[in-house]
Amino acid sequence: EIDTDAIVNYKNKLLQEEQPKCVRYCIATDLSEHDDGCWIDQLTATGFDKSKPSTWILEGFLYYVVPEGVKRLLTQIQELSAPGSILAADIMNVASTQSKTEKWSEMWNFGCDDPVGLFQDSGWTQVTAEIPLDAAKKYPGYEKEGIVLAAK
Repeated sequence: EIDTDAIVNYKNKLLQEEQPKCVRYCIATDLSEHDDGCWIDQLTATGFDKSKPSTWILEGFLYYVVPEGVKRLLTQIQELSAPGSILAADIMNVASTQSKTEKWSEMWNFGCDDPVGLFQDSGWTQVTAEIPLDAAKKYPGYEKEGIVLAAK
């Protein structure tokens, strides 16, 4: 798990009483601001084994990252992923991230109208994109928002 220091600390506090069903690695950094690649060294130092399949979840994240950082991040994750690894992410379309109609949307930096191509260009294979029908009905204007699943 890679997130800001405040979020990692908050989640650690919430999960301290829980019995994990998987290995959880936590790294406190802000990838939306910069990426010097040190998170990769921190991840491997925690015991992460890139020779084993892993699951990556980029939920509520990519649209906050600057455009040039998104492809770099997807490529870095792909390079850390053994065959059989899976990545799931939610993607906003370009129009949604440029509208800035809501206060919270002012922070969005990245949108993509071709998520399959984006993930394939970053080295992922078996890429599919789905638009959840419930979301499309619930939020008119966000019909091109979707979930991307990629496998290696």
